[in-house]
Amino acid sequence: MVNTRSDPKAAGAARASTPREEIRPFRIEVPQEDLDDLRERLARTRWPDELPGEDWSRGVPVSYLKELAEYWRQDYDWHKNESLLK
Repeated sequence: MVNTRSDPKAAGAARASTPREEIRPFRIEVPQEDLDDLRERLARTRWPDELPGEDWSRGVPVSYLKELAEYWRQDYDWHKNESLLK
């Protein structure tokens, strides 16, 4: 038996032979239907009332979340960014 702790080459060989750890190409292709569904769900979000105060001491302000959700719904170009990952 090979002691992989004392033999880095043996440890690397053991790792390389494990199929789950092989480097494989990755492609991300989110269907337009899924993106449309996300946009619809973001548009239907039922927002809670804002908590007193305008700082982050009690978590993320609702106004910030609304702005972020609107950006994802209207302005974020998923397919453009998806193409950058290819």
